[in-house]
Amino acid sequence: MKKLVFLALYTLAFFVGFSQAKDADPKLNRRLDEYMQLNEQLNFTKLLEYVHPNLFKLSSKEDILKSFEEAFNNEHIAITIDSSAVFAIGKSFLHKGSTYKKIDYFMKMQLSFKDTSVYSRADFITQMESNLQQGFPGKSVSYNEKAKVFVVTGNDIMIAIKDSPTAEWMFLGVNNNAALVQALFDKEVIEHFKLL
Repeated sequence: MKKLVFLALYTLAFFVGFSQAKDADPKLNRRLDEYMQLNEQLNFTKLLEYVHPNLFKLSSKEDILKSFEEAFNNEHIAITIDSSAVFAIGKSFLHKGSTYKKIDYFMKMQLSFKDTSVYSRADFITQMESNLQQGFPGKSVSYNEKAKVFVVTGNDIMIAIKDSPTAEWMFLGVNNNAALVQALFDKEVIEHFKLL
C-alpha cells in the first residue's frame, strides 16, 4: 500500500501545472492544457489517459487510480494544488523512434488534516514535515500554523513523450528516486536530460 501511495504522489507531482510556456508544437500545447484542466478538476480517470504507459509497468492503472481516490477522497486528509506554472519546454530529443521534451514547472500544494486534534500532539508537526520532505525531496516544506496546513513548494520536471509521429503526447514525472527514474526511462534519455 505504501508503494501505491508513493506512486500516486509521484504521479501527482507531474499532473500539476498551468501551461504558461508554449511550444512550437500546437498539439503538445493542447495536450498540456487539457492535462492541466483535468488536474484542476481532480478527474483522475481522465488524467491517467495522459500518462505514458511505462508507469503502468510498475503498477496497474486501476491500482494507481485507487491510490489517487484514497488520497484525495478520504476522511483524514485534504490535499489541494494552490498554484502551479509550466515555465519552460525544452528542445526535442529523438530516441528509438520516440520524441522526448523536458518540461520545467513550479508547484505549490497544500495538505491539511480534517481532525484538527492531531495538531496538538507534541511531535506531529515535526514528524509530518519530515515525512513530506522525504516524499518530496528537494522541495520546500513548511507549516502554516494559522491555517493549519502543510505547504509543499518547488520546481520539478516532467518528460513529454511522443512514441511515433502520429501518437499523442504523453507525460511522465521525474523525481530524485534513482530506481524509479531508471525503471521509467531508457539510459540514453536519462543521460540526455541529466535525470540522475
